[in-house]
This record gives sequence, C-alpha cells and structure tokens, in this order.
Amino acid sequence: MPKGTPRVLKLFYDRRARHPMKIRVIKHEVVPDCGSYEVRFPDRRPSKYFYFENLPGRELRPDRVEQAVAEQNAKRFAREEQDKLDSKYPY
Repeated sequence: MPKGTPRVLKLFYDRRARHPMKIRVIKHEVVPDCGSYEVRFPDRRPSKYFYFENLPGRELRPDRVEQAVAEQNAKRFAREEQDKLDSKYPY
C-alpha cells in the first residue's frame, strides 16, 4: 500500500485484487469431506457460511449439503453480494 494513503482506504484495500472491495469465498475443510465455504465481506460485515458433508452415514445436521451444492450456493451468494457492492461503489 502506498505511503500516505488515508487510513479509511486501508480497511478496504486488498493488494491481491484489483478491486479494493472484493468479496472472497474461502474453503474450510479440517476433516476430509466435511467443512464449509466462508463468504467473507470486505466491509466488516459478519461472514456467511455454507456447510457441506459428503459422508452419507454421518449426517449430524440437516442443514449440511454435498460439497458441490454448498460451493455453488456460496459462489452464487457471493456474486449477488458483489454486484450490490459494485453498484454501491462503482470505481
């Protein structure tokens, strides 16, 4: 980040992305075939999680779906939220 950049911009700056307000989808999988996709917001909103479980004999929670479905839902949600951010901050 360039020296002398206002402190407010530091909150939203992501040096890996060209767009300073980029929503990210992060996969968490500590146990094989069980985990979540985290949709992380750059404006400090709480993250949203999409849980998955690919072990059919071990259904601990009814809200867990297969990995492909959870990934698709997380990416769809992130795209919708990114479109909202892009229209709010069109730079």
